[in-house]
Amino acid sequence: MPLAHEIHHLNEEDLVYIADVTHIMANRDLYSLLPYTGSNWFLPSIRECCEGEKHWEMRWCWKEGLIVAIGGRRLSIRALNIFIRVCFVVLIWFLLWNMLPRWLVEPGGYVWDPLVLVIVSAIVGGLICRILQLPPLVGVLWVGIMWNNIPTLKYLTHGIVKEVFDISSKIGLTVILARAGYKLAIKDIIPHWKQTALLATMPFVFEGVSHSLIANKIFDYNNNYNWAFLQGMLCSIVSPAVVVPGSLYLQDMGYGCGVGPLSLMLSAVGIEIVIGVWCTNFIIGLIFYDQKLAVAIVLGPVQFLGGIIIGIGLGILFFYVVELIKQEAHRLPNGKYTRAHLNSCMDFAFVIFLFECYAMVFFGYKMNLAGGGCVMCVFFSATVAHMWSRTGKMEHEDHKKYVATWLALSWDQVMMPILFATMGAKINVKAIFNKTFFPRAIICMVCSTAVRFTVTFLIQIGSGMPWKEKLLVCVGYLGKASAQASMGPIAANLVAGMIAALPPGKEHSLATMAEFANNVQQISAMYVMFMAVVASLGLVRGGKVVLKGDQTAEKSREKRASGSSSSGAAVTGGIIVAEMDSTMAENASRNAHLPDGASADQRQPSVSSSPAKDHGAFLPLTGQIEDERVTGNSVDRRREHYSSIA
Repeated sequence: MPLAHEIHHLNEEDLVYIADVTHIMANRDLYSLLPYTGSNWFLPSIRECCEGEKHWEMRWCWKEGLIVAIGGRRLSIRALNIFIRVCFVVLIWFLLWNMLPRWLVEPGGYVWDPLVLVIVSAIVGGLICRILQLPPLVGVLWVGIMWNNIPTLKYLTHGIVKEVFDISSKIGLTVILARAGYKLAIKDIIPHWKQTALLATMPFVFEGVSHSLIANKIFDYNNNYNWAFLQGMLCSIVSPAVVVPGSLYLQDMGYGCGVGPLSLMLSAVGIEIVIGVWCTNFIIGLIFYDQKLAVAIVLGPVQFLGGIIIGIGLGILFFYVVELIKQEAHRLPNGKYTRAHLNSCMDFAFVIFLFECYAMVFFGYKMNLAGGGCVMCVFFSATVAHMWSRTGKMEHEDHKKYVATWLALSWDQVMMPILFATMGAKINVKAIFNKTFFPRAIICMVCSTAVRFTVTFLIQIGSGMPWKEKLLVCVGYLGKASAQASMGPIAANLVAGMIAALPPGKEHSLATMAEFANNVQQISAMYVMFMAVVASLGLVRGGKVVLKGDQTAEKSREKRASGSSSSGAAVTGGIIVAEMDSTMAENASRNAHLPDGASADQRQPSVSSSPAKDHGAFLPLTGQIEDERVTGNSVDRRREHYSSIA
């Protein structure tokens, strides 16, 4: 019987459900025909060449602008769109020029130089790496270094004061730690917890110790092991910014899905960066805060445990704060909140979340408890994610994805360009690429990397993986970027502050410390420049060769990329309409026999009486699309899933 004939039997809950399904159907059909091909604000539109398109060409057309095909990668540069963005930048500059003292927004000003550095580094570096299929952070760093050294050192960046460098590194570190904690999931670690524990600790320890011992000899630290181990431990921290995107890209392409080398790296990388950041801050405390080794050894674990306890407590408190914020509005008859209300609440919750993370890290550095503050940030973030996952409610799962999406956007769109551009602006090319420093740095990097590679392979013995997959883990787990960029300049910033506080003429007393700090900063930049490229290319290219492809995942990805055809949409729509018709008709017939005042749970029909299945027409429009099927549970699960998506 048509649904329209039974409309008088539907209750408020059914009508809300129909409205939700209609909204999702309309938006999904619209967006599936308009696939999004853009990316970050500083990256151009680029895709793989389709069948029949030239792999090498350069031409102009009014629709797509300048088209450049390089080795099968098709780049589209729209001149009008670029002009609009240039006008927007000019508008911002004109506003600031009339709002602030003009010397701040002119070349050499404290506002002009940082903004121009970030914009130029992001656009030019992002374009180059987009074409070469490298992590954009590598290009941003390289262009930042060049911008700092042309035509002479600091000519274009002398308006960037040390406070800008210090704040940039710490806010970048905060987002890195928050994302690392947010991805720590016990359920992902359990399948290979032994290998995860070994991979997160042993390569880092062995590489750090070997690098430190070598650096002590060839960099003339004169047995000052604090500086030698600061350099070694900092340069040994693997980067989630390299490992995670490459692994997720391969899984999206259908390679390495399930338990295997990619899941192993994804489980271990978050743990290693927590341990590495804590160790680095521990050594910084020994150098700059005049702590005795015995006192530091006692206080170090106290900071670590205290950070864990306070972080977990604040994470639990944050969970209930979000629930209180949501209660400012009433739920709909189906027990769910409106999308507008949930989006508003989660936007506010994300601001609170991010500011809490910043407060923890900056408070830790302010009180000389940097290690504890960083650990607190990680476990606060991990607890928030865990609290939303443990309930099993789709509404809370959507909250988790919503915050994860905002964290990713914050890193990709804002923090990554700022962090790596400002790091490049501190690097003197002549100080790195000379016959004294460069050979020493290469020796340290090659020898310690060989140690990491060997240890990573050895700890996988007995894991059951083929030797080629073990080699893939060895190569992918060489990536260095985020920790080196955020913590590499910290020692140099602290020394610069100490020198600025000295009376005139006394600067030479800290010359040795300044030299050591510059060594740490420069070799950290070298690791990013080289190891991020090696690991990224090795992981992605090697993964396609070594790992087995999942044809189902590949077809699903291609379908999402190309969009649904009109005939397919019609068929799917027919299936869903029929399913809705049978479901609502059954609901209406059941409601007709229920007395007034029956509970909503009593009014929800069971799918077990109907063979209809969810054919995927109502997949949520989020960044992480998951294929789901309703197997034998009540329609309430589908209602909860569809009506709670934000």
